[in-house]
Order: sequence, then structure tokens, then C-alpha cells
Amino acid sequence: MIRRVFVLFVLFTTSIANAQPYEITHIFGQDVFQDFFFSQSIDGSITLYTIDAPDFQGFSGSDFDRPRERVVIIAKETGSARLISINPSLDEASVVVLLSGLDENAKKVHVDPDTGRIYWWENDEILSVNSDGTGTPILEADNVPEPHDMDIDTDRGFYVVTSSGDLLIGNLSGASSPAPTIIPREMSGGSQFGVGIDPVSGDVYWTEIYEAGGLTGSASAVYRVSHTAPLAGGELLLGTEQFFLGLVPLFQDVAVVGDQVAASSSTGLFMDPTLTFLNTTTNQITLVLENAVTMGISINFDVDPIIQQPTGTLVDAGTTGVLELAPSDPLSTFQWFRNGTPLMDDGRISGTTTNKLIIDNAMLSDTDTYACSVMTTNGDQQLSDAVTLAVRGSQAPDCIADINNDGSLNFLDISEYLSQYSVGCP
Repeated sequence: MIRRVFVLFVLFTTSIANAQPYEITHIFGQDVFQDFFFSQSIDGSITLYTIDAPDFQGFSGSDFDRPRERVVIIAKETGSARLISINPSLDEASVVVLLSGLDENAKKVHVDPDTGRIYWWENDEILSVNSDGTGTPILEADNVPEPHDMDIDTDRGFYVVTSSGDLLIGNLSGASSPAPTIIPREMSGGSQFGVGIDPVSGDVYWTEIYEAGGLTGSASAVYRVSHTAPLAGGELLLGTEQFFLGLVPLFQDVAVVGDQVAASSSTGLFMDPTLTFLNTTTNQITLVLENAVTMGISINFDVDPIIQQPTGTLVDAGTTGVLELAPSDPLSTFQWFRNGTPLMDDGRISGTTTNKLIIDNAMLSDTDTYACSVMTTNGDQQLSDAVTLAVRGSQAPDCIADINNDGSLNFLDISEYLSQYSVGCP
């Protein structure tokens, strides 16, 4: 049985408006001792999930599946483990047992946002199962050391783990997978902790901590490396490689969406956990939460699919008209509409399923309102502003009555005139 306990924390929050189009709305994770799972809203409210069972041994992994509004968790039991799902948006706990009988050492779970397929580590293997837990688990990779943290890029077919202080990258290739490649440490003697993959670029992010003399000093940083050249070494993004005595931020875990990076940290000696938000494009660093509950995080980034709306345009007949928007996720899917009707590419019109609509040899009859529907790889969908593409006749037409410039005088010219009249002058 699952028991929910509601606790209200007064937390210090700062505006992250400059970090748009991404906004952190919820933080999901486990406490340091892994005896409860929690959902923390950015407004400071905390929901705790605890399992009231005699054989419960804690949680060993969690991942937020945003398209399906659920958190998938590995719950440990005496001698085994199981995959469960919680819908944190409901007032009453919505708990579903997806798969029982996992090995007791199972840990670290990843959910593919596109398919909902669930991945986890167990006995030096990465296994996966259908989104609802049905079907026979599939072996995705073997020869995988026990991870401290794990993330997977299913589109590109690779995984990254932190294990025994090393950062390792390998391929999802099933049985007899080659041993993963060690990505060089940046700080001599340091240990890698959290790891995350940018779903858009495939870049790998990780946290690294160096401690010396017991707990007398430390250094901590967040690094990034391209998955296509992992041996090139990492780029320092956050923190310092310099050794400090006393209390310094220790970055424990990292979550990534696009150029937005969230790193959980503590101020020295694992005290006073915080959540730091980094925009790697602007290099803006924002403290999102102070006195946070946990070191381990899985973050819901609320994504605005469109970061720049299309703008209306006026073109001369016979020229090219272009309407374009900027998506937050380059891998988004697009569909342009004319006055609510979906468009298809033809001899004059192209880009109807891209972020740029192109109308060649524009005609007066092309004058209308256009909009584009955008869906990100995370399942976020947005309809753009409706904008007008206006086409005016040439400066010296051969036949002024040929309003649509099709070379003929017919009722279509009257229709075009009425359409233009209703639109009005630009």
C-alpha cells in the first residue's frame, strides 16, 4: 500500500523567466537514504510517497515520463524488486505495478519519451520492457558495470553510466555488447556522480567531485562532452576545477533538456541541498531551489515548442513568400495550415511539414492566414500565431483585370478580388 504525506516547505525561489522556453515545474527524486520518493513543485509543496510493506527496502531508481504524466520507479523488496508507476498529478496516489520479479540489485531506470519503453540496469545488463510492463524483457546491453547513475539515448542507441568513479559510454547492441569506453576524468582523483544526455544533440553531461583529506576539502564541476568524440575530454560548464578547503558546492546529479541544465548540489559535507539552473547558451546561472530535499533528481521541464513565432509578410505576385518559425526542439514535427486546412507540398508550395513554409511564384489567391502546429520529441504541442501572407499584383500587370495573375479572365478573378477586399490593404 502506498501512503501519501503532504508537507509544505517554505523555499527560496528565483525567477527563471530568462531561461525560457524551458521552465522547471516539478522535481522528482529520492532522498539521500532512499527510504522515500517525492514530488516537489516549484512553489515549494512536497508530496512524499512511502511504501507501507514489511519487505520494502527502499527505491533504487526513478524517471519522470512526461508525455504520459507518470513517474516510473524501481521499488526494492526482500530478495527482489519491481517496476511501479505513480501519477503525481492526481490527488490520490495512482500506483500501478508494471513488472514484478526483478533482481534485488536492479537499479536506475530510464523511460523513452517517444515510446514509453522502460530501461533499467540489472546484473551487468541493461534490460527493457514495454511501456505497460507487458511482454518479455529484452536484453539491450551486457558488460555494463553497476552504475551510480545512468542515462540512455534510444534514438542514437547508446548509454552512459557512472560507475566506481568512472564515466563510461557504450552501445545498445544486445548480447555480447563490447565493454563501454571510459571517458577521461577531468579532475585527477575525482569521481563522477550524476550523468545526463541532451536528447536533442546527444551531448553527455556529468558531475564530478574531488575530495581530499577525508572531508577537509573538495572541488566540484559539471562537464559536457560530445557523444561522437568522448575521448576528447569535457568542457567545463559549471563549478570549478580548483581545490578548495572548507565548504563548497558539490554537484551531485544533473538533468538536461536542450541547452538547459539543472544540477542538484549541496554546500559542503552534503549539507543544505540546492538546485542550480544553467542556461548553456547565455551562461546564465540561477538558484532555483534552496534547502531542497534530495540529491537525486528527475526534472519536468515544461517546454514551449515555439521560441519565435512566424510573422506576416507582403510579397509581390510572381515572387517567393516565406513564413518561418523557430522551434525549441529541432527534431520537432511540423504541420502548416491555411485558414485551418492542412497544407501539402505541391509544385509551388514546399516545407509544409517543416518550420519554414515556402510559396514560389506567389499568386494573389495565396493571400490568406497561415499557422503551424509544432510537436516536440517530448510530446509538447503548440499551434503558432495565425499570420497573414499577402500577395499584391505586379507594378505593371499585362492585364489589370487578371487579379490572380493566372493569364485568364474568369470568375476566379472576381473571387480573388472579394478575398483581397475582405483582407484589406496591408
